[in-house]
Parts: sequence; structure tokens; C-alpha cells
Amino acid sequence: MSPRRRLSLALAGALASACQLHDVAASPLPPVDLPDGYTAGGEDEDGRDVDPDRWWLSFGDPELTYLVEEALARNFQLGAAWARLEQAERGVQAASSAWWPQISAQLDAARRRQVVVFGALGRQEFEVDSFGISLPVSYELDVWNRVGHSVAAGSLEAVAARDDVETLAMTIAASVVEAWLELIQQRSVRALLDDQLETNRIYSELVALRFAHGLGTALDVHQQRQQFEATQAQLAQADGAERVARLQLAVLVGRPPGAFAADRIGSLPEPTVLPPPPPLPRTGIPAHLLLTRPDVRAARRRVEAQDHRVGAAIADLFPALRFNGAIGLSSPTLEGLVTSLVYSIGGSILATVLDGGRRDAEIRANRAALRERLQMFGHTLLTAMLEVESALARDRQIESQGERLEEQLAAARSALTESRRRYSEGLSDYLPVLTSLAAVQQLEQIVLTTKRARLSQRVQLARALGGAWTRELEPPRLPMPRRGDRDADEDASSEPAEEAR
Repeated sequence: MSPRRRLSLALAGALASACQLHDVAASPLPPVDLPDGYTAGGEDEDGRDVDPDRWWLSFGDPELTYLVEEALARNFQLGAAWARLEQAERGVQAASSAWWPQISAQLDAARRRQVVVFGALGRQEFEVDSFGISLPVSYELDVWNRVGHSVAAGSLEAVAARDDVETLAMTIAASVVEAWLELIQQRSVRALLDDQLETNRIYSELVALRFAHGLGTALDVHQQRQQFEATQAQLAQADGAERVARLQLAVLVGRPPGAFAADRIGSLPEPTVLPPPPPLPRTGIPAHLLLTRPDVRAARRRVEAQDHRVGAAIADLFPALRFNGAIGLSSPTLEGLVTSLVYSIGGSILATVLDGGRRDAEIRANRAALRERLQMFGHTLLTAMLEVESALARDRQIESQGERLEEQLAAARSALTESRRRYSEGLSDYLPVLTSLAAVQQLEQIVLTTKRARLSQRVQLARALGGAWTRELEPPRLPMPRRGDRDADEDASSEPAEEAR
């Protein structure tokens, strides 16, 4: 076999085995064994048939739907995440350019003076002009797939950045629904306190009337008055909490807090009763989180991306095969430039003989980073499972607690009716009535808070389960910087000078 034939076969074998320097585990398995189901409930329990996708629509409120859509389109944190995604995508484009030849354009013009000494004959001076136009070309053959690994790592990081956007979108949607529920709760609390305030006013008039007829004591009047004032203080607190919730909603949808009331949102119907909890969605099995949770997907892709970086570091140990060339025109005169074609072509193999252990250290560092990413993948997956399990467990606990509280409230109302009857008939003093009234009003507020907590757990369960709706999100048109305050201040400061002139 001829030497040229042997060299060709050796180069072909090197190209064929380039990808085998490091095998990358595509879609790596999680470092934890996943159970077959959740301990707090299964997929088909209670006949669940509700899909968690776009779960906020199950509340059936146009105000809420509008708020979520506005937040997904205008939230500044989400806009920043979209910008980070674009940076990652442009980084992949930049890395992919290493697959293409690098071609430059070069123009040269020079004059050189040369002095030649001829001994006793004297010396002679020469001036030489040179003009040139050339296109240098350089290209590195990716024999060991170093560029391929780098591009693959960047591509996976870009997809993970998209998953980060979807993770933040899910969090923002849940935050909007939570703030909306907080707003409705404060409205409900205010309505409840208004009713309780009216009840306390009626009781105050009743006690004052009985005291005027000598059937009661001044202590009864003062105690009932204290209850009336305490309810008024709670009413002021509820008003403040409602305003804060409204301002928080404005910031979530990318609006100034003070401009919220003047916007379209202020003209929408304002519910004062908490909605019933939406149906419990299908939970599936824990393995479904690998597909439905974007943060889990991002962690998994970053493991694979780091594995590619290990491959790139290993490929950097091997010699680089480079080709260089140029084609152009060169002449001592501008007139002869057109007819003087020159070219050059060559190749080189660059291998590192001694680098002080730098490349070996890079390989070890990338492998340690791979182990770190794998551990973070496992932690993210376990955290996602924990969120689902916790939301399911708390939902059951709050449901049971709500049933007990309703029974307790019914008993408290019966006790209040009986204490009022005994007080009206003169069989007891006013203290049992006051105690029963305070218990009823406190339980009414606790029941309302429990209903709100159960709705919150449904929101957290929907967020924990993830969904496919985020894959339909499209990046908004993000604004560029405008003239800042300093420019405006300079314009404002120049106006008096112009007027003076």
C-alpha cells in the first residue's frame, strides 16, 4: 500500500472515531429512583379528569384572565428572561461560526528604501513600491469534534434558557392569581367586617337601651363598645391590605403602582366573594415532571450540556489540523496590479507538548462541574416532587379543617342565640353574649381565611405540576433605552440660558 493511501486511510479513521473520544449521555437519567406514584394521591383518585394546563381559566373570571395575560406580556422580570434567552441563542450562532472558513480582506501599499554598498564603487539607493490585494483564508478541521461539543453545549444551554423563561412564566402566573385572591379576600373581609360592624352596632343599641331602663350595667355598655371599636380597627386594616394587594398586582403586570386604578383593570367587575376551589387536577406520576416541569427540564439539559463541555476539553488534548491560504494581486505598480495574480495554500498540525497540566486540569474541572450539575438535577427533581406532595397533603388537611370549622361556627352561632335568649329573659348577664358574639365573629374570619388558604394550595399544586401551556409563549418586543433624566436635565438647564440670550 502506498504511503499516500495509508495517510488517507489514517485520516478517515481519525475522522470516523472523532466522536468516540467522549460519549455524551443524551437525556441523562435522574440520579434518584422515581416512585410509581405520589403518597398523597394518585392520578385517577376521586375521578380527576382536569388537566392542569392554563389552570387559572377554571376560576371563570375575566378580570383574572386579563391580569395573567397582561403579566405574561408586560412583566419586566419575564422580559429580562426573554433577553437572556436571546443572548444564549446568539452565543450559539457565534460558536457555530467555527465550522466555517474565516475569510478576510486585506489591502497593502508600501514604499521601501534599500541602500546597497558596492565597496570602492560607492553605494546605490533603491526605492521599491509594492501594492497588494489579498483574501486570506483559514480553516480548522474539527477532527476531534471539539467545536461540535462546544456548539452542542451552547445549544442545550439556549434550550435550558427557554425553560428558564417558562419556569418564570409559571411563577408569575401563580403570583398574579395569588395576588388576585388576596385582593378578593380583603374585599370579602371588608364585607364581612361591615356586617359584623352593623351587628355590633345593633348589640350596642340593645345594651344601651337595657342600661337606660335599668336592666343592664355600664360595664355591659363599655364592653360592647370595645367590641365595636375593635371591629372598626380591623376594617381599617382590611382597607389597607386591599390597597396593597391592588398595587402588587399592578407591578406584576408591569404598571406603575399608582396608575393601577386608572387603568382598564379598575373598570372590570370586582368580586367580593372568594370563588369555589377549582377541581383537583390530575397529578400523573412523578416521572411526568421530567416533561411538564420546565425547571426540571432545564436542569436535565444542563447536565447534558456540561457533558459536552467535558468532550470539548478532552478533544482539546489532541492536535489541531489547520489549513491556511490566500489569493490576491501583488505588483510594484498600480498599473500592473490587475495582471499579477498570486496565491498560497498550506496546512499545519499544531500539538501541545507541554502546558503545565492546564488541559488536564480543565478536563478534571469540567468533570467536577458535570457531577455538580447532576446533583442539582436530582435536587430540582426532588424539590418538584416535594412541592406536589406538599400541595396535595395541605389541600386535604385544609379541606378537613374547613369542614370542622364550619361545624364549630354553627355551634358558636347556636350558643350566641341561646345566650341572647337567656340575657333577654334576665337569666344571665351580658358576658356570655359578648363572649359568644366574639367567638362567632372570629370564627367567621377564620373560615374565610381557610377558604383562601385552600384556594392558594390549589394554585400551588397547579404550579407544581407544570404544564405545556408555556411552550406556546412568544417573546414580546422589548424596548430599547430611551433618553434618560440627565439628558432631560441638560435640556431643561439650557432653556433659561437661551431665554436670557
